[in-house]
Amino acid sequence: MAEIDGHVNAGAGAVLLDWGPRRDSGAIHLLARINNVYTGPAWRHQGIARALLRAVLDDCRARGIAYATLAATADGAGLYRALGFAPKADEMTLSLLDPPAGLA
Repeated sequence: MAEIDGHVNAGAGAVLLDWGPRRDSGAIHLLARINNVYTGPAWRHQGIARALLRAVLDDCRARGIAYATLAATADGAGLYRALGFAPKADEMTLSLLDPPAGLA
């Protein structure tokens, strides 16, 4: 988190998931799911989110995690691409609380 004058103005984190082996990561079983990346409107475009994400990614690397994912908004996609994230078209979601008619 980034705190200024006693107020949290930005944050970023990662949930570490026991994902099992992947074709592209060998025996490493942990996956980092980057989440809760946010910067308050008055503090955007000042490098705060970039610094927080770099710290999160450095920590993941130090733990031996070889793969990270995230869901990007249009506003955040440029930052994520600049940090090396690549878009993937194969992610899908399903709300289990309101399943489609075919699954009810």
